[in-house]
Amino acid sequence: MTTPRTRKPKRRPGAKPAPEPKALLPKLNTRLEKERAGLGRWQRRLVRAFRAFERQVRLVARLERRLAKLEGA
Repeated sequence: MTTPRTRKPKRRPGAKPAPEPKALLPKLNTRLEKERAGLGRWQRRLVRAFRAFERQVRLVARLERRLAKLEGA
């Protein structure tokens, strides 16, 4: 039977210093533009899908009314 070894703590690197805000600004601006473009694409898709959903709801409601009218007559 072997005895378990004691665990040695892993050496962790120190915290990175905060980057200079002026150097970070252009990088954040380009990222913001990229994310805004992605958001615009998603919004267009979402609007298109929602319009299709609304059309389907109207179609189903119209067909249900027509069926109810024919069954009642």
